[in-house]
Amino acid sequence: MDIAVQRIRVTWTKRSRGGGAAARRNAVPAAFPLPDEAQPFVHRVTMSEAEDFLPRHAVERVLPEDVALEERDGRLLVSLRDGRARDVPLGRGQTLRWRINKRVTPCCGPPYYLAVTLNVVYGRAAGETFLHRPVRVLDERHRML
Repeated sequence: MDIAVQRIRVTWTKRSRGGGAAARRNAVPAAFPLPDEAQPFVHRVTMSEAEDFLPRHAVERVLPEDVALEERDGRLLVSLRDGRARDVPLGRGQTLRWRINKRVTPCCGPPYYLAVTLNVVYGRAAGETFLHRPVRVLDERHRML
């Protein structure tokens, strides 16, 4: 299957809501070059306040639990399993950039903030695939007070 997924996950606390830490967090790119891997694969990039927003890269063969992909009628349907009732269709050769953020309040521990950028290509991927303007963009980030 010719699919590549890049999931960029950034976490921070209220300490990074202003000043230099916020500037570093806001400078996180919406895409990174893809590794040279056989498709399908997931390129996970994680960054956190605790590690000064330095990117950590990993390649996996299993989708993140909150992402669903389904091929149907020559299209790829992309959905997030977080209560959104939306499937985003992609045709062959198309790319998607889906951005979300939220405040997370765990049962134990202080609240934190999470931003996720999901880049998906339905077709052959090259290192620079996600560095170009995507065909489809969904920006569901909310202003977080």
